Amino acid sequence: MLLDDMHLRGATMVELDLAAESTLEVPASACAVFHIVIEGQTLLRVGAQARPLSRGDVLVLPAGPAHTLGRGPATQTMAFGEADGRLLRLGPAGPGPRLQLLSGQARFDAELARPFMTALPALLHIPGEGGALPPWIAIGLEFIRQELRAELPARQTVVNRMADILFIECLRRYVQGIPDDAQTWLRALLDPALSRALAALHRDPAQPWNVAALARQANLSRSAFAQRFRQCLGQTPMGYLAAHRLRQAAWQLRHSSAPVARIAEDAGYASSSAFTQAFVRRYGQSPRAYRNAPPD
Repeated sequence: MLLDDMHLRGATMVELDLAAESTLEVPASACAVFHIVIEGQTLLRVGAQARPLSRGDVLVLPAGPAHTLGRGPATQTMAFGEADGRLLRLGPAGPGPRLQLLSGQARFDAELARPFMTALPALLHIPGEGGALPPWIAIGLEFIRQELRAELPARQTVVNRMADILFIECLRRYVQGIPDDAQTWLRALLDPALSRALAALHRDPAQPWNVAALARQANLSRSAFAQRFRQCLGQTPMGYLAAHRLRQAAWQLRHSSAPVARIAEDAGYASSSAFTQAFVRRYGQSPRAYRNAPPD
């Protein structure tokens, strides 16, 4: 439930087979980018940072910065949209070590996904299992390959769902290593009490929630819940609720034709005027102006 707000869309995937002396150059993107090393070894460079990668490693760049993968001088630029669903062989053919990747990108709803996207590091590196493909990658890889090669109805929907699963699995593995004292939204996924309360809040944000009601969802006392929530998420439960309601409202304004009054009601506001005032404070414009403005 907590990750349902990702609203991933427009996913593209491509298989890459690179000669050892080739370097893949990936331009900056407004999408999250991922790479799975299926065979071989390579070197990732993002700005001044360099990181070696080997078979089974998964790399996610949530903000889509410009980066390169490779060790050799021959460079080829990657255009995900043009290569979607294809197998690309780059560099000279012939004997010698090669690098095989499954790479892709996807766009997340900028507003709804804000809590977890801002909690992520710039680079998510999920190591392989001693040079082997982890089972969850090995199992899914063949299905992904089949879907990429098939010209079947609803292909984009299926690819979006596969990218969803991939990204969620990476998140699950990343949060396992988050320190207990870390102040991050993602840490709440490992806290049964907080995750129950957040799931209830996300499931029905229009409910007249207060700290006591959320504490009951968490099976904690009011004071213990409020303290744990603030320590983990860095804000009060009511502050989080207010921000989440407005994020949901902003998404509805852009993706539905529902009247503003209905959206205000769905967001838990007793009147359209109260909703409009809160919306203007957060977004700097009225709900109607936000709805009519071009997306970011």
